[in-house]
Amino acid sequence: MKSQKPVKAQLLPSGSFRTQVVYGKDENGKNLTKSFTADTAWEAIKLAEDFKRLNVDINPTKITVREAVTAYIDSKRSVIAASTLYGYEVAAKNRLQSLQGYNITDLKIIDIQRAITMDAERGLGYKSIKSAYDLIRSAASVFEVELPSARKLRFPPKNVKQELPALDKVLKVIIGSSEVLY
Repeated sequence: MKSQKPVKAQLLPSGSFRTQVVYGKDENGKNLTKSFTADTAWEAIKLAEDFKRLNVDINPTKITVREAVTAYIDSKRSVIAASTLYGYEVAAKNRLQSLQGYNITDLKIIDIQRAITMDAERGLGYKSIKSAYDLIRSAASVFEVELPSARKLRFPPKNVKQELPALDKVLKVIIGSSEVLY
């Protein structure tokens, strides 16, 4: 994953602050830049960071899993429930971390399986890991990349709910005990 330079605000003679973002190159190889001006440095930096976040290079051979998931979440931010958004952000931040730096087109079943196994070893359960994989798979599909179905992968076993004993057995144990509970 290539790292991007942090955006810095420059004080202009007018007293405003300006930031610039390089977002690509034209056909002659010249950098394409976008400038943002605001009253405070913080506002100018925020405008530039928002532009960078929302204008991710959508060529799937160049986009990482982290960037794809972030772009997917951002594209749905205003139209999904707050609880769903929170779940997506937690999954993106904490689950299947070893996949985050891969280009989305370079993911292989073995890489995904290793990440699942690592999360299972950390104590994460079936539902947490499966939800994180489904999020990555959904993000990939937005960029027209097909990842393997969950059926081709091995997840930790689902938690099996234990049945409570019958009421008559519980009462026999309680009635038959010699201790009095108050």
